[in-house]
Amino acid sequence: MKILSVLKKFWRDDEGNEVVSWPLIAALVAIAALLAWGVLTDQVSGTLDDIGGAIESAGDEVADASGNAFSN
Repeated sequence: MKILSVLKKFWRDDEGNEVVSWPLIAALVAIAALLAWGVLTDQVSGTLDDIGGAIESAGDEVADASGNAFSN
């Protein structure tokens, strides 16, 4: 019976919950940050490619209009 009472006491003890909960929260935040990084990296890269293409097109149009070659 002593083992059963020790197990019941252990089961009811919630003193160590913070030891487990904070690292778990930190791990979940890290996972969320990594997922967001992956999504945002692709979106930012695509946006920068679009901007670069627009600038290159504008430079080509200016070069054609003025007779000067700004790009290769």
